[in-house]
Amino acid sequence: MAKDILLDTDIGTDVDDCLALATILGSPELRLVGVTTVYGDVLLRARMAQRLLQLAERQDIPVHAGARLPLAGTRDIYWEGHEGQGLVDDGAELPEPGTDAPGFIVETLRARPGQVHLLAVGPLTNLAL
Repeated sequence: MAKDILLDTDIGTDVDDCLALATILGSPELRLVGVTTVYGDVLLRARMAQRLLQLAERQDIPVHAGARLPLAGTRDIYWEGHEGQGLVDDGAELPEPGTDAPGFIVETLRARPGQVHLLAVGPLTNLAL
């Protein structure tokens, strides 16, 4: 039986998040039930995740943008580069992502207590909220 995964990610700064998404999508042991983005330009990050899901023909998976700033506010947003450059500006049509990642996380976990595994591969701000 596949384990349900909700991925909270800061996709778009380096390749680890893209690889995590691809691994989840390619694994018969895992079923992705949603993606949430965190830190910095969360709408761009959400569009990157949507585009990758689109390329995998998995537009059925919801994507929600979340917290842009760290809660403590002790440092500036750091975004070194965009390895996803060209990914979202290739003319592909993407729906508007949701904009309440913390709410989506809570709603998903409450609807299925103990059944959804939350995988965070970025700052934990959405989880804290």
